[in-house]
Amino acid sequence: MSEASAPRRRSTRLQAATSNEPSIALGQRNEPTTPKANKRRKLANTALPLSPFVGHFTPSKLRTDEAKFGLIQERMAPDIWKMLIATCLLNQTSGRAAVPVLYQILERWPTAHALAAADLQELTQVIYPIGLYNRRARMLIRFSQTYVDEPPTEGILSCNKSDRAYVPTMISHYPGVGRYALDSYRIFIENANSSEPSWRSVLPLDKELKKYLEWRWALEGKAWDPQKGVTGDLSVAQQEVFHVAQLERASRYWSKE
Repeated sequence: MSEASAPRRRSTRLQAATSNEPSIALGQRNEPTTPKANKRRKLANTALPLSPFVGHFTPSKLRTDEAKFGLIQERMAPDIWKMLIATCLLNQTSGRAAVPVLYQILERWPTAHALAAADLQELTQVIYPIGLYNRRARMLIRFSQTYVDEPPTEGILSCNKSDRAYVPTMISHYPGVGRYALDSYRIFIENANSSEPSWRSVLPLDKELKKYLEWRWALEGKAWDPQKGVTGDLSVAQQEVFHVAQLERASRYWSKE
């Protein structure tokens, strides 16, 4: 890469501180006639297919633009600001608790400009149910103001102050942006429409992001390990297991829209 085309780095002064399956006894005598026992007998005597898709499933059925896994980052992308707000709230908090608070914030302060000017006490009250409310409220206001002053710009990359070994990105300098936010950004937004999207090289630490990438790679027929990356090919049956699990998970999540 020539010196002229190399990405510029931001000044460091602006960088942030901060199932188990039940065993079925076949041919057991005198089994009680309870609903649970009847269900066991029915399962034991029925040859169940792997899923409703057996017989006409092909890997191509997984490769659709509509395929969703069920993480809030999928809803927020490609809006960088909204997704980073989500990661701040999700850090050390379950999605079940954090997502309702996220929507309250976005309804009351729908833009970075609005949240940067938010009343600290009012924002604190909104965040109160999920804890760390004072720190989070101050961080969200500070982050939003920095986002307004220095919006993400193509070609201007910076290192993250808390993890300098992490690959430079357009968002690394923002207050409150750590490993979880960086991984989420690279998985769901960075180079998303290119021939080589960034998610393919991410090895996240968060367990939900690991599950997402395991599923995402399964869409391409690949087995993926959180520490090693791609380890080989999946069989059609293995891909189908991911597909069925994703359908169940996503149907619960996306039906809430």
